[in-house]
Amino acid sequence: MLERHRFLWQSSAVLTLASVVGAAGNYLFQAIMGRLLPISEFGHLNAALGLAGMVSIVILAASQAVTHYLARHQARDEQDRIEELKTASSTFLFRLTILCSAMAVVFIHPISVFFHVPRATIAAWVLATILVSLWSGLANAWCAGLGQFHFMAALAMASVAVRIAVGAVGGRLWSVAETGVAASAFCGLTIVLAVLWRDRARVRMRGQLNRLWEREFVQFLFASLAVCVGNYAFLQSDVVVAQRWLSGPELGAYSAAGLFGRAVVSLPMPILTVFFTARSGQERSDKATLLQLAAFAGLVVAGAAAVMLGKELLCRLLLSRAEPAVLALMNRFALVMIPAGLLQALAFYALAARRFPAALLYGGCGLIYGAVLTWQGHDAPTLLGLIGAGATLTMLLVGAAIGLARTRG
Repeated sequence: MLERHRFLWQSSAVLTLASVVGAAGNYLFQAIMGRLLPISEFGHLNAALGLAGMVSIVILAASQAVTHYLARHQARDEQDRIEELKTASSTFLFRLTILCSAMAVVFIHPISVFFHVPRATIAAWVLATILVSLWSGLANAWCAGLGQFHFMAALAMASVAVRIAVGAVGGRLWSVAETGVAASAFCGLTIVLAVLWRDRARVRMRGQLNRLWEREFVQFLFASLAVCVGNYAFLQSDVVVAQRWLSGPELGAYSAAGLFGRAVVSLPMPILTVFFTARSGQERSDKATLLQLAAFAGLVVAGAAAVMLGKELLCRLLLSRAEPAVLALMNRFALVMIPAGLLQALAFYALAARRFPAALLYGGCGLIYGAVLTWQGHDAPTLLGLIGAGATLTMLLVGAAIGLARTRG
């Protein structure tokens, strides 16, 4: 048991470090693109990447549900069932990935038209990125199921290096958004090819799904989907909506400011990943898991302050110049990300603690928020106002639901 605990803590530390390095690499990629692309193309690039993340929600939710379910059985020391569940999980995720890939092919055109993707070539590369992201998500889930955490960490860093290299070379040759989207597709392709080659003899595509379809797993799967929908809505949907209503330099300025705003939440996110794994195996929160939530909240507030204080330097690092339109948005973007970040912590807690009504409420609020944002977010100030108001109101509702559930026992 002691050896297992040591392995889990070492794996968590390695994955967290890889996540931090990967995040830094992704921001380096954005800085390269920001310097090589015109500001309008930079805006189209980030809107396209946001659109690519939309279809991946289902796979992310399923992978999260599988991770939680396996952690629960691991905590109960039900070793006789874990291998069976790993096989069933791989089969389930494989079939779901095929289904989502087919859906992406069918729906990419109408979605691109609705959100005003300016060129068919961007939409084509978005589709490629979606397909690769779906299969890389499956590859990561297989690695997690097989306990290959160090391999996952190495792949994460290698894939970011590929993204930076392809973006830097391609951006110098073609200063268009398609270059950055293609770099993201090759980034995911690195993971897919490496996992399929290494584990081609161990990955199972056939299995008995009835080992997985227990009431506990189904409940958690729907709750996980609700949380992933909410997370996407409150953290990424605005950049896709911005492309529907903004254009040219205005879209580019909003996208650039949004990168720094979202960094307030995304950079400390590995803490929530570790918290989710630890809390999933517990019946009640302990001091260690509560301290993880407190640390995440503190880093979100500190990150917002850092963005506001260093906005000019950050803007120069990203775009090689202090763009007035970007600077004008950065303070407010950083502020509205504080309630959005705290909302993420509540959502992860609700999911890990199996507060399913609160998780479903969060997903429902995310859908309503996304609809309001899509139809009312006609300009940058309105978008930011809706983000702040929507995140704050949802945080209060979800917090009240969790508090009510704890009171009832």
